[in-house]
Amino acid sequence: MALGYEFIALGMLAGAADIVTGHWKRKNVTTFSSRYARMVSGVSPNMVTALLIVAAGACLTSGAIGGIYLVVPVVFLAIIGGVTNAWIFLMSNLE
Repeated sequence: MALGYEFIALGMLAGAADIVTGHWKRKNVTTFSSRYARMVSGVSPNMVTALLIVAAGACLTSGAIGGIYLVVPVVFLAIIGGVTNAWIFLMSNLE
């Protein structure tokens, strides 16, 4: 149960940091030549990761056994999110 509260606090802290720094909303709108770069730049992988961590914590605090199993996809999504953020950064510097 304590692990669930830690996950909720961690997810809320990560989501708040994402909102404060503005990564969830790009203020300087750039046009990307790639269709995939435009699609990925609209969705923040960091915010999705934070929300899934909160969901895993909520499942753990409610007593559901499957809450800990939500952490595995979150780790994979965090890795994919880091790669896509780096890709968007590289695509924006090409133009």
